[in-house]
Amino acid sequence: MLVKPSVGIILLLCAMSGCVSSEHGLALPGDEKVAFDPTLLGNWESSVDPSVGFSGGFLRVERLGDEGKKTYALTWSMDGQAAPGQEPQQAKGSLVAIGDSRYFDIVAVATKDGDRHWFLKVKQQKNDLSIQLMNSNYFPSHPKALAHRFENGGRGPIQISSPVITANTPEICRFLEQNQNNPELWIEEYTMRFRRR
Repeated sequence: MLVKPSVGIILLLCAMSGCVSSEHGLALPGDEKVAFDPTLLGNWESSVDPSVGFSGGFLRVERLGDEGKKTYALTWSMDGQAAPGQEPQQAKGSLVAIGDSRYFDIVAVATKDGDRHWFLKVKQQKNDLSIQLMNSNYFPSHPKALAHRFENGGRGPIQISSPVITANTPEICRFLEQNQNNPELWIEEYTMRFRRR
């Protein structure tokens, strides 16, 4: 059986390289698409059944700032603790509604990537939360779908060429609305499933 990596490891890999990132976010200042859903706040643990998602991960979603702010703080760790030799993975971001879908537009905290954005498709049903990552193989096979470039990264002998979206915010939003249900863009094996803790 293929063992899927933990949430923390997947997001660490994304922060290092290998996942789709963007130079621009999904919303402009004051954009009406930015929402705040208080039902997302709290502690979430990943599924304990590896056949239905990632195991061993913990996600804390908090409001960043005062009441009324529409910004989230997200922290990933291993069962509420940092993995050995690692700090918890932290990000800040917004929840943005585009078409019939919602996305976390996140920026990693304390990384060399500065204001690099990652888009996570979010679905919530009662006490279940799923988060999907973009398929990094989509852009090499669809070079004209959306303006992007490739950036080499990785550590040691492992070098990964990662797509970096260079399109502006309105272009990205149009693209996501048109491709919100495209199975080539949002691949199932990178879906992280959580239950409220």
